[in-house]
Amino acid sequence: GSGVVELVDQNVAPGEVVKTPTADLNVVIPASLELSCLPHNSWTVLANREVVLKVGILDKEGNKVHLSDNLVIELVVDGTFFQVTSSLTNGTLHTGVPLVPGQTKVSATLVGAGTCTLATPVTTSTTMEILADMSLVPQFSFLPWDPVT
Repeated sequence: GSGVVELVDQNVAPGEVVKTPTADLNVVIPASLELSCLPHNSWTVLANREVVLKVGILDKEGNKVHLSDNLVIELVVDGTFFQVTSSLTNGTLHTGVPLVPGQTKVSATLVGAGTCTLATPVTTSTTMEILADMSLVPQFSFLPWDPVT
């Protein structure tokens, strides 16, 4: 369904004419999930470098849905390849460290919100490719540069 939310200001006296801000509110059924790997938005990551896995919810038209605090989202990733160090209680954001080079499947499932469970949970998955950590030797390279030419 949909509706309009109106901001009521307690500092406005009754009968005083003031244009109050409003917003449209749409309640939709979740259609799909979106997985993101931050900070570079790439599923090819380096071992031993912290990344953030973000789960988003989309409606059937591809619009992003506001992520509430009472969501129940389960994230599954192989512990031999990836160690989750912290997570939000609603399951939308997970911080972790890729451990060893290889490929692993990352799956997220929206089970419901609060005590209300979905009849058909919404699921998505992707593959994380973990590469060996890289380092530059020497760490600094000084190249000549002539600002005049």
